[in-house]
Amino acid sequence: LGAGKEPTKAEDTSKIEETSKDAAVSKEEHKDEASESAGSEDSLESFTSPDGWTVSFDKNLIESSEIDEHSQQFVYIGDSAGTNMLTISYVEGKQPEELLYETTESWGDDDKIERTEGFFPGTDDKWGYWRELPALEEGSGLSQTAIAGQYGDGVLQFEIISHMGEDEDMNMAVSDHISAIMDSISYKDFPAQSMYEGIAGVYVRPSEGFVDTITLNEDHTGMLSFQDDIPINWGSIEIVETESGNRYEYDVEGDAIMLNLDGEWLEFSKAASPEDYVGSWVLPDDASVKLTVTAKDSDDGYDILIVNEKEGDKGSSYKMTGHYREEDGSLQYEDCSKLSSKDGEVLYENGKGWLLYSPVNEKLVWTDNEIESEYIDDSYMTFEKDSK
Repeated sequence: LGAGKEPTKAEDTSKIEETSKDAAVSKEEHKDEASESAGSEDSLESFTSPDGWTVSFDKNLIESSEIDEHSQQFVYIGDSAGTNMLTISYVEGKQPEELLYETTESWGDDDKIERTEGFFPGTDDKWGYWRELPALEEGSGLSQTAIAGQYGDGVLQFEIISHMGEDEDMNMAVSDHISAIMDSISYKDFPAQSMYEGIAGVYVRPSEGFVDTITLNEDHTGMLSFQDDIPINWGSIEIVETESGNRYEYDVEGDAIMLNLDGEWLEFSKAASPEDYVGSWVLPDDASVKLTVTAKDSDDGYDILIVNEKEGDKGSSYKMTGHYREEDGSLQYEDCSKLSSKDGEVLYENGKGWLLYSPVNEKLVWTDNEIESEYIDDSYMTFEKDSK
């Protein structure tokens, strides 16, 4: 999902300086006018781009101008320590991280650029990438931010240039007006971001009698279910707990997710569909132990039968009715019975268990903590499809 390692960034700052100079000239030309008219009731104005986004701004403190058909600039013209402006651009045929690399080439020291991800401005279901170069402790107070996200067939990007001085009230006024523009943005139609297509879903792994689950929703929310349910957001390389902020690195490999949990990489496979369970299964090293799953005619679950054909326990079987669980893709049961090898008499009934199929390694795991048998003495068994 990542764009790979970026090459060394150039340190040419001419583009920033040139843009800042133009904005500074405009600011000086409108400074007196802005001071006189700030706070007017009718000062709010809106701009709609041909690319389908709309923002609002205080026309007495923000000057809006077109750079080109797909780029609009908003310059703060009130009192401030230097140039403060927002540029919103649409660039077709690019990927977010590709455009961000091109944008930040002129920023200088790449190691000082902070990289984060989050919900894209104006949305609660689209994802974006942040690059920020904080202001130095000594200097002009210049800081730069770029935010980019996939938007249709290209990228929508916000570029912010800020100069903060020693007057905190003045700094706050500048920040509030620039932020208000971004907070006001709305979209006529924000298409689904195809770069995340196929990732959302339920991923599972068996773990000590439980099914550990990662649920990734299309809107970048989700849930980690390791006995307890933990709400999360997910991006391109990290899963983040929404309450604690704990972060977990992850990687998508086909229909599996590799999750770095406390330094240990765990594999979760996409949850199985009900049809994946139907058929005959055997233990890899002992084909005499067979498991069969059959869909009920009444569409009320699945018949599950485990038979041990070994001498000494020949014909004894375990019978249960399983029901598919969408939240983790397992077959759950609560009515397992051990049947007599001679006449089918029910010898005992026990508690619940489950079957869990992994489409990645094509294995089926069965667990039931209460089953005991001379030959089936492990409550956690892995079956594979019977090739016969």
